[in-house]
Amino acid sequence: MLTPAFVVQLLSEEKRLKEQIEEQKARIESLEKELEKHKGALADEEAIRRLKMAEETIEQLQKNLAATKQVQLFILSDVLIFGHFVYLISDGFRTTISDTLLKHS
Repeated sequence: MLTPAFVVQLLSEEKRLKEQIEEQKARIESLEKELEKHKGALADEEAIRRLKMAEETIEQLQKNLAATKQVQLFILSDVLIFGHFVYLISDGFRTTISDTLLKHS
């Protein structure tokens, strides 16, 4: 039979269990928030890692560009020197032909 003391004990136990359930719900909510925060931190770490990789790629491309420009300058210099040399040779050749033609005239 249900005695008043037993009913009070059941109600008290029910209240205690409800409080425990609420505490566990609050703990789960807190852990979920913490998890979201860490997910954000992991995403931030990934973004930082990708930014560093992009910066390294940019630095490497800048080095490659500088090297390419240097090679282009060397090639241009060689072309100008060769062009000047060809001009001098052709001018000398023309002078020699002109001198030869004048001598034989």
